[in-house]
Amino acid sequence: MPLTDALTTQEGINAVFEDTLIGHKVWSDKLMKELEGVKNIWFAPTGLFYQWGIEYLRYGDKRINDLFGLHRISSNKFLAQQKGSGMNDNIT
Repeated sequence: MPLTDALTTQEGINAVFEDTLIGHKVWSDKLMKELEGVKNIWFAPTGLFYQWGIEYLRYGDKRINDLFGLHRISSNKFLAQQKGSGMNDNIT
């Protein structure tokens, strides 16, 4: 399926979020190994990831947001401003 269809048609969007291959490309096995024991991930997506809800991609038989508490933010600057809030305790 052409990328433009995947981004603009309902059929394409549904296919993206049901495809485990895409989830494994974005959330690679190497990255998932590094995230073992992590409960929350704060991230500021850019480019194509800003347009896609990468937190809803499939990884195996689950969606990524079923494995972690995912928090999409508009800028990494937000993380630096949270000193002392307890939010920085387990930031990846």
